[in-house]
Amino acid sequence: MTEAGWAPLELAGKASAACIAERRFVLVSGAGPETAIPVVRLRSGTPSNRAVLLLSGGPGESCLGELARGTYRALVADLVGHVDVIAFDQRGVGGALPGVPPVVRWDLPLWKAARRDEVVAVARARANSSREYWAARGLDLSQFTLEQSAQDVVALAKALHLTAFAIFGASYGSQLAQAVLALDDERIDRAVLCNVEGLTQTLKLPSFVEQALARAIGEAGVTKLGELVATLDERPARVDSAGIPTVGLSGFDLQRAVARWMGNREGLDRLRGGLQGESRSLLTAVAREVAQWRLGPFGGIQHLIDGTTHTTKRRLATIEFERHQAVLGDVADFPLPHVIEEWQLQSASAIQLRSSVPTLLVSGTHDCRTPLENLTEIRSQLSHARELVVAGGTHHLSDYLSHPPTRREVVEHLASDVA
Repeated sequence: MTEAGWAPLELAGKASAACIAERRFVLVSGAGPETAIPVVRLRSGTPSNRAVLLLSGGPGESCLGELARGTYRALVADLVGHVDVIAFDQRGVGGALPGVPPVVRWDLPLWKAARRDEVVAVARARANSSREYWAARGLDLSQFTLEQSAQDVVALAKALHLTAFAIFGASYGSQLAQAVLALDDERIDRAVLCNVEGLTQTLKLPSFVEQALARAIGEAGVTKLGELVATLDERPARVDSAGIPTVGLSGFDLQRAVARWMGNREGLDRLRGGLQGESRSLLTAVAREVAQWRLGPFGGIQHLIDGTTHTTKRRLATIEFERHQAVLGDVADFPLPHVIEEWQLQSASAIQLRSSVPTLLVSGTHDCRTPLENLTEIRSQLSHARELVVAGGTHHLSDYLSHPPTRREVVEHLASDVA
């Protein structure tokens, strides 16, 4: 029987065979403007006012899109034997209204090797154009923050009449989960944070990124990468490849390509193999990656949320110091923080977290975007946390949800009903 307000939903794959999928829009506001959030509830068949909420990453990933693509399929299939699962698109993302998709593109010339200072100037101009576009349409961009998104989660749980709920968040979703814990850890009985990013760790420390990269491709690989970056900065290359025009490459271009690759196993394998082979084949792969970002979309919800999330002055100073020594500089978050002023963003106050909710922290040794080193700061804020480190795990969620032993621990933790 479908509850009033819910519409039946057909989902392909293993998850749909074990549960009833229903969809509806829920209006929430928290402390800010009202937003309409699309919600899918996968019912376990066991009547309960408890559920597991999935918090997607990015910021900017559509949780419903990931659900449709099968990212959560194995996890949901295991969970719905015990508890309802709720997926939803966060404020500004996917099917949520209003949305904030990118409205301009980078539009950088392919033939010219990119120089960091020149690209920063372009990024600032694109951010200013994006802000003016939304201002002309009367959209209040100040509503798109980490804290507002956390308030939306709490309001959504209330609107769905959940007396208790667990949360699963990966990458930015893990950061959002911590913000939700800071607001409402009385109804939250379990939490799983995967690819963990702390509340003040949005902008990545170049030294932490490099340590993780060394674990993934080896110290020798990092050394060779640094030598190639220096060579390209001194003598930019021009690469001709089938299917794309000539692409000019600088050391900065190589850093940008590696920053995009280092988020998953396939990209890290491509980098490792390229560094072990002839540099020309690596540069061909880099040229293809560079062509995508130079012509691709600029900004959107990620800039708004990451740009307003609290970062200490000390961390900013550390990043500025470390970028001159680190093999990838500060490209992991580029173009942040350099476009914050053009977006006219105000840094939020620090969110204070002290939680006793039983929490499982899942990390991978080869995660170069949210490195293991992040945990030192986070574990001090969670008094009932335990850690699960997956050897070879990258920043890609499938490394954990498609790994049966890891998924089993996640499911057992989330499905436990804590009195």
